[in-house]
Amino acid sequence: MPDRVIFALLAVAVLSRVNAHVESSTKHWFGLGNERFPIKDWWGREDDFRPIAAGFNQVRVKMAGLGDMPQIGPEGPQVERLIVKQPYMP
Repeated sequence: MPDRVIFALLAVAVLSRVNAHVESSTKHWFGLGNERFPIKDWWGREDDFRPIAAGFNQVRVKMAGLGDMPQIGPEGPQVERLIVKQPYMP
């Protein structure tokens, strides 16, 4: 498992609205791109962080025509396939 997953889970816990009441005096931070977010200042600020993170999200998927797809049963779709390609991210 990549080490980034651990830090991403930490950020989710810090930013989650349910943790808005938490206070800390740590000097630790998490980062996204070149920006740093001090943990002590970002508890529960999910709504503030969302537009910042959106600028880094390169994955865009538009799903059209799904109403025309056959029902997926134990056999799966017979002909149609949905393929999602993600851009290369180093």
